[in-house]
Amino acid sequence: MRGYHNKKEATAEAIDSEGWLYTGDLASIDDEGYITITGRKKELLKTSTGEFVSSVFIEQELMSNGWFEYALVIGDGKPYVSALLFIEHEFLGSLAKKMNSTPLKVLNSKKLKAMIEKYVAKINKKLNHWEKVREYRVISDVLSIEDGFLTPSMKLAKKQLMEHYMAELDDMYKDHA
Repeated sequence: MRGYHNKKEATAEAIDSEGWLYTGDLASIDDEGYITITGRKKELLKTSTGEFVSSVFIEQELMSNGWFEYALVIGDGKPYVSALLFIEHEFLGSLAKKMNSTPLKVLNSKKLKAMIEKYVAKINKKLNHWEKVREYRVISDVLSIEDGFLTPSMKLAKKQLMEHYMAELDDMYKDHA
């Protein structure tokens, strides 16, 4: 790549004076010289205390048990990490059936809240103190490409989600404004 067409500033940011292209990938090199891609620079959050957090790792951990279809970890410029957890509706329906209840009642139940609290605490044990999820909100909305909350590759459209759920985000940081 020689650069971006008619965009000198973007080219200067992407290619250094020696011709190296900055892809945004994070990598490590082992003792034998093998390179492993470990993530993307854009996927790192920097808290207001200056600590870096890998949002993708935490999101994957939060979704690993099948309770949540999506997880959005927030913390860039914030004093701590928080998350929006989008409930997996098949899980919710199954749990409602086991509890002889309705999905809506289960969603608002103390039992589900306790289960999620315990699960988040388990994940937090694996994390550094600045990475721990201190606040979260469980969201029952179903996300789709059509509503603009998912990309065509089914990834979260994070900016749009953060704008849409601003009230929930503000509530999670209300004591730290």
